[in-house]
Amino acid sequence: MDVTDDQVHGHQEGAFFNTYYKGVCYAPLYIFCGHHLLVAFITSF
Repeated sequence: MDVTDDQVHGHQEGAFFNTYYKGVCYAPLYIFCGHHLLVAFITSF
């Protein structure tokens, strides 16, 4: 599993301020099996 920040500019729905990345972003969760992407899941808080 890997979570990555995806920086946004403006007021996109579902984006939030992340104190770790110090910016407004989406934080999709990626689940891999080896080098193959199985699931990309975007959470909203």
